[in-house]
Amino acid sequence: MKQFMFRLQRLLEQRADQEKKLAVALSHALDRASEARDAQETLDEVRRASVDQLVAAHSANVTAGQLQNIGFLLEQLDEYVAMASAQSEKAEAEAVEAREELVIAHQAKCALDRLRERRHVEWVRTDTMLDQRTLDEFALSRFTINASPLGANR
Repeated sequence: MKQFMFRLQRLLEQRADQEKKLAVALSHALDRASEARDAQETLDEVRRASVDQLVAAHSANVTAGQLQNIGFLLEQLDEYVAMASAQSEKAEAEAVEAREELVIAHQAKCALDRLRERRHVEWVRTDTMLDQRTLDEFALSRFTINASPLGANR
């Protein structure tokens, strides 16, 4: 009995490797998106605390220069928050794209897996049929030899 050979095995292995690489890429993209979200949330918290400081400064005896300085810092924080938000959105978009690529790669690999399984079932069925035919021919030849006048004399 010969061994089953799937002609597209190399392609199947390449698809499996590609799927693994894309899974790793998705993991890294999700990590980057999480880090970007965390950075944005931290900057949002710092900005809220700074706004609270500005409100407290307005009610206390502070100079115009100090208020101007706090206002400048808030403007800078707003810019950082906007940059962090843009980076977070970009990282989220990259994660979505990586997820879509992984789904496509998984579907391609699954299609080849199903084809391989179908070919294997056909091969087993054909091989079993050939083995049965060989056994039937052997049994028929033995019966013919035993039924013949020469075989009966033995």
